[in-house]
Amino acid sequence: MRRRAFSLVEVLVALTILMVLGGALATFLVRAFQLWSYGIGRTRELVPLESVALALERDFAAAAGGLGFTGTEARCSFTTLVPVPQGAVRLVAAEYTFSSGSAVRDYRESQLAAGSRERYAPLPALRLRYGAGNLPPEEWLTEWESATNSPTRLLLESRDGKLCRLLLRRTP
Repeated sequence: MRRRAFSLVEVLVALTILMVLGGALATFLVRAFQLWSYGIGRTRELVPLESVALALERDFAAAAGGLGFTGTEARCSFTTLVPVPQGAVRLVAAEYTFSSGSAVRDYRESQLAAGSRERYAPLPALRLRYGAGNLPPEEWLTEWESATNSPTRLLLESRDGKLCRLLLRRTP
């Protein structure tokens, strides 16, 4: 009895199909790894930015308007309400400083007490803009200094203009 084997044509067809499927799988895996690397890079870029924006948004929303506010494109300082574990709030001086590639938030309860400091990095170059209630919505100031008044809105934006976040003060 004669054993049947695969012919040369059948082997070549099978190898061709295998190579096409292998090439498609390799292309898919390379693209998947490229997208994964891009996602990791964007996450590392945006997480510090989102963190500092949320912290500034929370502090600015609770800013005590009558206790003074000073600010430039690179720094702002104001008094805000911060919740404490017992369910109450306390007044603290908050200062945000933006430099190339990072931001720092300082909290201080009084001039004598030691405060806390948080650093956010890496960040794109950011700047601050200030808006008052009597200004049109599209008009922004680059500096603010008042012992008795705070801006009603704050714009945190990247210097290249690609990223921005509008923050509103919710306290009088």
